[in-house]
Amino acid sequence: MTARYSWPYASGNVTALARYRYHSDYQNKPALALSKVFNTTTLDVAVAYRWKNWTFTLFSNNVLDKRYPVNVNRVFDSQFVSEPMPALPLAPATSLPAPTGLLTNMHYNQAKHTGLTITW
Repeated sequence: MTARYSWPYASGNVTALARYRYHSDYQNKPALALSKVFNTTTLDVAVAYRWKNWTFTLFSNNVLDKRYPVNVNRVFDSQFVSEPMPALPLAPATSLPAPTGLLTNMHYNQAKHTGLTITW
């Protein structure tokens, strides 16, 4: 949901912006429990001044500083080292062993950040 309001000021135009984002719970890699993201919200705000061909924007994104994983990955041993496989055929109700994790990495969404942009 976004709200934007503009008004003339001096010889330019000022625009105020607020953006609310709702992220419903999801799993970015269902095989890994730590990739579960629960309901969360983010809020972005900005004020911009447009004068002739110039735009000056003061912004702050993720004002509430909500952090959640956006990418989780696990590298399995079997991608690098062959695992000994059991002799076939398997006994009834027996499954092959699941690969174990060698390395798990995770990235988070962007933290709270504020800045100024000037465009022409």
